[in-house]
Amino acid sequence: MKSTLEKVFETLNKEKVELKTEKVELSVASNIQKSLKRGNAIVKKLESHDKKINKAYKAYEDAWDKNEVLISDAKSELKILVPLFRDVNSLAKELGIKANSVQGFKELEDIQNQLNRLSKSSYMTPL
Repeated sequence: MKSTLEKVFETLNKEKVELKTEKVELSVASNIQKSLKRGNAIVKKLESHDKKINKAYKAYEDAWDKNEVLISDAKSELKILVPLFRDVNSLAKELGIKANSVQGFKELEDIQNQLNRLSKSSYMTPL
């Protein structure tokens, strides 16, 4: 048989273990709350950043679509310029003058070069 003193110590030891368990449970619960708080803050920041990225990407797509239209316009204009230059060169030759002396010819060549360069530029390709 156990003495009264042994029973008291046994009971105290049981209670001590239970207190340690409760302390550990409180510590875990506290850690969970801290993690929830940090996690929620990160989620809010990520959602905000995601909205900014989506807005920027939408602006990029809109600009890209507009750029494709402009490239198409440039290519159409270049198709018109080829026979025009041919005609000017032919007429200038018939008249015995240089095509560069025809008013607006040099500027038109510059426009043609710019349209060629811009319609083939590397930034004209999507990401």
